[in-house]
Amino acid sequence: MHFNERLRSIRESKNLTFERFAALFGVSTRTQKNYEKGATKPDSDYLLQLHQSGEDILWLLTGKPSQNKLTAEELLLLEKFRTADKRKQQMVLGLLIMDDEKIQQSVVNIGGVGNQAAGGDINNGK
Repeated sequence: MHFNERLRSIRESKNLTFERFAALFGVSTRTQKNYEKGATKPDSDYLLQLHQSGEDILWLLTGKPSQNKLTAEELLLLEKFRTADKRKQQMVLGLLIMDDEKIQQSVVNIGGVGNQAAGGDINNGK
């Protein structure tokens, strides 16, 4: 599969017309059709917009999928982690490396009776 075919498959996977896809990425319909026919190649601004929309540009350019493609949830987690203070980062890392049994013991039972959490009263620490 060539670049133009991979580009077409991206557009078709989104069920978008030439017109709609072209508008989303800032080119004319004619330009989009030329990209997909292989008559012309897109510029870096177009590729950057595709990347920012979540497309795997390495795959688009080479046919080889990126090994580092992150899901939307992973990207959000990474963004929040990077902007958190050190204390929050350490808490998140601690939670992620904690085994499941310890996590179960630490979870607050919001649906419990009164102020009970993890077997104790959350108001007086028992």
